[in-house]
Amino acid sequence: MNEAEQLDFIRVLKKTFYATKKKDIKTLRSLSDHLIEDASVFQDSYSISLAIILYTLSKIFEKEKYQSYPEWTSFYNNTTLKLKSLVLCLEKS
Repeated sequence: MNEAEQLDFIRVLKKTFYATKKKDIKTLRSLSDHLIEDASVFQDSYSISLAIILYTLSKIFEKEKYQSYPEWTSFYNNTTLKLKSLVLCLEKS
């Protein structure tokens, strides 16, 4: 991954973190679409993987019944924590 790709990846991850905190389905789906476009241009497996994760998150947040499950709070907190950690790690490298 070159520097331009890494910076774009970090930008997308930051937006993903904030969209996840807000449970913003539309933004998550838009970011997933953006990454699919990147993957087609850069032939980048990282973009493909993250696009799938973002699409999956958008589908999970779309189904409000999941939020009533006892494990929801743990899942949500863990997801946001891991996204934040990933951004910080990539910014350091």
